[in-house]
Amino acid sequence: QVSKPLEAPNNREWTSQEVIYSTARQGILYTMTQNRIVAFSSTGQLVGADFIAEPRQFQAILRTHNGLIVPSRRPEPGSLVNAGLRIARSIEREYRYQFYQLSPDCRIEGVFALPLLPQESVYGFAISGAVLFGTNKQTIAIGLPTGN
Repeated sequence: QVSKPLEAPNNREWTSQEVIYSTARQGILYTMTQNRIVAFSSTGQLVGADFIAEPRQFQAILRTHNGLIVPSRRPEPGSLVNAGLRIARSIEREYRYQFYQLSPDCRIEGVFALPLLPQESVYGFAISGAVLFGTNKQTIAIGLPTGN
């Protein structure tokens, strides 16, 4: 156990969820559930948590020089391509993703959306000045603001 139980507000945003990813940076442990990121100090004290209001499905925590980039798939299944067709085998989906830029204490510093993707993402990597984000068929390089 990293810390004492977190005294969390009593609302649906803070329900208990499985940690699906964690990473550490400069003495801070970041834990991620499907829709919440919480940061703890090395002594177990709460450092911060995201307060992203809209629905989200976090994919990973990507570390940059100045903070974090968190890709999130929009919870809706995406828009159907040729939605009028009823042939199950020919229905294609498009997936919508947003990236949140978070400070080391999880404050939102920026949000940007990606173009619709024909497949679900399978990876994301932060490199100097950009994020590589991709599916099994394509990779997109997204430039970051200066300093990241």
